[in-house]
Amino acid sequence: MLRYLRRGESQERSIPVLLYHKITGDFGMGGVWNTPIQFRRHMEYLKSSGFRTVSLEQAFGEFQEKSVVITFDDGYEGVYTYAFPILKELGFTASLFVISGYIGKWNDWDVNFGVKFRHLNWNQIREMVGEGFSFHSHTCTHPNLTWLGELSLREELHRSKSELEQRLGTRVRYLSYPFGRYDEKVKRAAMDAGYVGCFGSYACPSGARDPYAMRRHGMYIIDTLWDFKVKIVGGGGVSDGLEELKGRAITFFARGTYPVKRLQRSRKSHGIPEY
Repeated sequence: MLRYLRRGESQERSIPVLLYHKITGDFGMGGVWNTPIQFRRHMEYLKSSGFRTVSLEQAFGEFQEKSVVITFDDGYEGVYTYAFPILKELGFTASLFVISGYIGKWNDWDVNFGVKFRHLNWNQIREMVGEGFSFHSHTCTHPNLTWLGELSLREELHRSKSELEQRLGTRVRYLSYPFGRYDEKVKRAAMDAGYVGCFGSYACPSGARDPYAMRRHGMYIIDTLWDFKVKIVGGGGVSDGLEELKGRAITFFARGTYPVKRLQRSRKSHGIPEY
């Protein structure tokens, strides 16, 4: 199991799990994006510092020094265009959590403000699988799972897992919660669907090590290289706390996507024009 720290535990035993979203040369809304230059600097720092990437399965095993897990949420095409070549060049791999209902499509699930981004297609995904990258579920349509009834929740979790497994011929064992949102109902549904581990954005509020509420370190456009190093090796109480507060603030505004899209769909279904 991934080792996460309780207060008073030694920091040297933790395995950092990094979370990226868009890697793009274009401007992205909301802060959850990084430029290709920024991403390269992050990866070159890891390489020069002696880190190696491990899979989610390896990270659940025995602790290994200088190990890091790189993850991407949403499955944007920019990961293939920009991040994939950099990772291959440096001998790194990553785990991607994709929205199965939007593979090969534009990100119409998001509030775009006129700027759209395309998701990975199946050919790109298969090429990355062939290079040792792994793919896991980020649901079918990227809803706030805590807002769903039991039938819709089951559909989102089971269908995305099943489609990825059938298309790729591999087991899908892990889930990333959209917007990092989950509750006890969502965790039970994930367990029932056959996932063995689920990721949010932050550690379990109770402080317990919970495989269905695992933490990642989000990477944002406003991060400096110093911020990145703090997330990798820790910077002490104040620095770590500031990084978490920053991430929570950015994530809070990103969560507005789902209610806004629901309102837009409702207006459209009632024939109300958008301006």
